[in-house]
Amino acid sequence: MKLQQYSLVYKCVQIIFPWAICRVKNSPNRIYLTFDDGPHPQQTPQILDILKKYQIKASFFVLGFRSQENPHLLKQIIAAGHALGNHAYTHRRLWKCPIKEIEKEILLTEKIIRQHTGVRTSHFRPPYGFFCPTIKPVLEKHRYKLVLWNVLTEDYQGDYSTEKIVAQTLKATTPGSIVLLHDYNDKNNNTILVLPKLIRNLKSNGFQFGTIYEI
Repeated sequence: MKLQQYSLVYKCVQIIFPWAICRVKNSPNRIYLTFDDGPHPQQTPQILDILKKYQIKASFFVLGFRSQENPHLLKQIIAAGHALGNHAYTHRRLWKCPIKEIEKEILLTEKIIRQHTGVRTSHFRPPYGFFCPTIKPVLEKHRYKLVLWNVLTEDYQGDYSTEKIVAQTLKATTPGSIVLLHDYNDKNNNTILVLPKLIRNLKSNGFQFGTIYEI
């Protein structure tokens, strides 16, 4: 699926489910880099170094079981001034799960994050971006916002060149865009290769960078 088609999908999602945040409205020249599926013992520190070099802040939607394995990385993310979001405990397709299972995944991850950082997460992104409307009462009960994205970089694609990923991401990014990247990729090292060039180009285009804490 081309990024233009993805963009249309996200617009439809936003219309049908206005409580699902795919992009940030009224956000002139501000965009939001988000990283899913970590923390990774090698890739996450490399990404933190790149973000530090370019003096920008980003958001990390972490998995509970990987946070449990790498709690020191949660502390590094917070210490660097970045935002933490909840990405569930495992990486299952939660829309197929009973609502109690979904709630358990969210709360267990929240507990792990709070235990190691003192931070209470308030933004949730379901694995793969898949969700069903029945999740809304659970999110409201626990004071969570559902945050998706409107720009999919496809940094996980092993057959995509760095140039292709950067070019299509730049084309799709507009003010208020929430950009999806990954800090856990067991297929390739694309994100590490793409990120510096992507940031430089986004800055050249006049964009500033925010975190989900502003949403």
